[in-house]
Amino acid sequence: MLELDPVVLGAILATAAGTAATRLLGPALAARFARSPAARRFFEAAGSAALSALVAAAIVSGGPKIALACAAAGLGMAITGRTVLGMVAGMAAAALWTALA
Repeated sequence: MLELDPVVLGAILATAAGTAATRLLGPALAARFARSPAARRFFEAAGSAALSALVAAAIVSGGPKIALACAAAGLGMAITGRTVLGMVAGMAAAALWTALA
């Protein structure tokens, strides 16, 4: 059974709360204030930053197999420019690791 470190759980919950806050408050704040280019970039990057925090927490707690899978996913996305193909590359790397272990 998968054991979840309390620190990782805290990071996941904090990231989820941050994501929810930006999703809920972002449009309301954007409607009230003039949108500067910096504010627009911030709101566009908030989702990616939250996802990156989740991936980093998984890498730290998951060991080399998870790190390899995340690296393969990132490389697959960088090469193809498609998120789905990156996810397939990550899953394939994890499956290959498991099969060879």
